[in-house]
Amino acid sequence: MTDEAVRDIYTDYYERSYKHDQRLYRYTKAFQSLGITDYQMRTLMVKGGFGKRHTDNILYLGITESPSISPRLMQGLEERGLITRANAYFKAYANAVRVRSLRQ
Repeated sequence: MTDEAVRDIYTDYYERSYKHDQRLYRYTKAFQSLGITDYQMRTLMVKGGFGKRHTDNILYLGITESPSISPRLMQGLEERGLITRANAYFKAYANAVRVRSLRQ
């Protein structure tokens, strides 16, 4: 697998995550218009498995952050003997836009 293919995996994941967060942002605005408070939505989102930081970014700030490279991912690459691919992941992460607005 080439470095470019590894970078594409990261950027494709980031794009899918961004589109998902955009939909979620639109849904939160729709629920607000129905009278559900921010506190109620935040509670439901956190209980539903979203992280607090991720929830706050979507709900209050209207932004999404680039996915970080987790230690678990690096450990998995090392266990499978693919740690040489980590460099391409880090380059993709370094070149990605850190914060993107969900507002259209």
